[in-house]
Amino acid sequence: MEDATPQTSVKRSPNIIDTFVAQCGKCYKWRSIDSEEEYEEIRSKAPDKSFECMKNCEEPGDVDVEGDSTRLEHQFPGA
Repeated sequence: MEDATPQTSVKRSPNIIDTFVAQCGKCYKWRSIDSEEEYEEIRSKAPDKSFECMKNCEEPGDVDVEGDSTRLEHQFPGA
């Protein structure tokens, strides 16, 4: 006996990453990274050298990370 139920496919949207962040090894604040290329460069150096933000570490972080939720604290040009 054949199954008469039509086959449906579930379309899933691809994960789109539009914001890159890194945690400063000096002040431990999360900083927004301008591009994927810059992020990948930081990431490639991570085993040998921690990322240090170019901002004054007294400034608030760009991103608030709490548990499973993340929220941008500031709007950036082009965002």
